[in-house]
Amino acid sequence: MRSWSILFPDLEGLEGFLCSKGRPSIPEALDPWLEPPFVDAASGRLKGLFKERLLPEKLERAYFGVEFCQRLIPDGDSLRKAISMVREACLSFSFVTPPVTDSGIEELRSRFTLLERESGCSNGIEVVVNDWGTLRLIRKEFPGLQPVFGRMMNKMIRDPRVTPYYATSKAPPDGLLAVQQSSLSNPAFQRALLEWGVGRHEFDNLIQGLRLEPDGESALSVYIPYGYVATGRVCMPGSFGLPKALKFTEYMGCQKECQSYTLRLRNTQSPFTNRDLELIQRGNTIFYPHTLAMLEAVLEGESSSAVDRIVYQPNLPM
Repeated sequence: MRSWSILFPDLEGLEGFLCSKGRPSIPEALDPWLEPPFVDAASGRLKGLFKERLLPEKLERAYFGVEFCQRLIPDGDSLRKAISMVREACLSFSFVTPPVTDSGIEELRSRFTLLERESGCSNGIEVVVNDWGTLRLIRKEFPGLQPVFGRMMNKMIRDPRVTPYYATSKAPPDGLLAVQQSSLSNPAFQRALLEWGVGRHEFDNLIQGLRLEPDGESALSVYIPYGYVATGRVCMPGSFGLPKALKFTEYMGCQKECQSYTLRLRNTQSPFTNRDLELIQRGNTIFYPHTLAMLEAVLEGESSSAVDRIVYQPNLPM
């Protein structure tokens, strides 16, 4: 049976959804969140698609946290409040974590201590890992938490400048098969993850489609309506106003400029045919919005019948 989850990177969004005045039903509470920014809603079909294909499924979990930047890891008080609110809403809880440095690992260690303490009161606290060091930390020190293999760990061909070519009838079948697969297409890799206690793998909803080959023991999730193209340690908005020598370095301070600025990226001189492509940059990460056709494919189960969880992002996950 398929279910869905909703992802909020900060306490404000989660609180706005779960603690609405009068505690409305889930469809009513979701209504303001069904028109995610930058996703084409010109046809008026977007909200209707979500109401028809997403809401009837069971809302099972709330995801809380960030995938892309360790400087945005929620503090302990925010995490404690988030767990409490999610528990009151009778939902399961998943804590999302980004790639981290040594200092980030220390931050996560303190959050995992809190999570493991709370896991006795909550059913199945998951940790979405996007860093091998984080997975090792959970295995060695926090066996009570359930690691989930995040979409950043799952290597796939994501470049939206190139992949639309493979979504057409002109694509060679062998080439299409190659770009629809991921690192998890390797059976030995799947077995290793199972040995390491990873029972769920998460994916982007790719323009060229997904070719998922589950091992029969692992569960699969897909994120909508944003995919990520690339990420890194350097943050463009964080460089605004800095002297040239300090721009685009890992040593610059962080004022959380990503929460105030979003960049829309276009290249009208692209050597590829889709010169009207618009990408979105927030903080250190570049995203692409899903088309209605992509959303219809995943919500109607056409992209892969093996997917048993949809992770819905009502806003850019930063």
